Amino acid sequence: MASEIARQLDELMGRNRNNPDGAELSWTSDEVCKQFLCGFCPYSLFQNTKSDLGECRKVHDEALRERYRSSEDRYKLGYESGFLSTLESIIDELDRKIKRAYNRLQLTQTAAEDAPEDSARSQIRVLDEKITDMISQMEKLAEEGKIDEAEALNQLVESAKKERSGLVSNNLPSRASQMEKPMQVCDVCGAFLSVGEAQSRVDAHLDGKQHVGYAKIRKAIEEVSEELKSNGITSRRGGGDRDRDRDRDRD
Repeated sequence: MASEIARQLDELMGRNRNNPDGAELSWTSDEVCKQFLCGFCPYSLFQNTKSDLGECRKVHDEALRERYRSSEDRYKLGYESGFLSTLESIIDELDRKIKRAYNRLQLTQTAAEDAPEDSARSQIRVLDEKITDMISQMEKLAEEGKIDEAEALNQLVESAKKERSGLVSNNLPSRASQMEKPMQVCDVCGAFLSVGEAQSRVDAHLDGKQHVGYAKIRKAIEEVSEELKSNGITSRRGGGDRDRDRDRDRD
């Protein structure tokens, strides 16, 4: 808790807040988070979530960031290219996860559609007819006073009912599974969502830490790519290429 408070104070007031007469921290220092200088530190986006990237122990100083962004060093030290590369690596890994989720979802839905129900239903219909016939015979035997034969037939009826129950449970979808909503994968953060989900749950997802964080990274990739391009710096891959790659992988 104390370290978190100290980090927040460093961001608001600077690393040298307790030593105003000391030497001013330089953005070239190894202590400084270069990603924070360029925009934001991705390690701070997903704390205490499933996507937690860990803790960044470098300096996040807003005043230093403002000085750097208005200096002549901006775009000349390679910080923005490194920032873009880090963001792209995070999204590359996420997009691979999204692709696997799409494939898994497709396989699951296809398997459900192709379940071997027809054969089971045919066997169940035969058993239903057999059970009905045996019950009719059993009642007739009982009326004729043939109690032993009726009881023996009743055992066959119970056996047929158990067989039928097994066919139903092992081959036919339950009512609960029939009522399950089809699923979809969020293109931004990779979360599974129910199709036709209530708007309140959709809003909660869109406002969630992981969705907001990954949306911020995707937007930053586009913006930083354009900034580098406008400054004559070639990025590893433009945002438009990334979107085309993602669409092609999904197809």
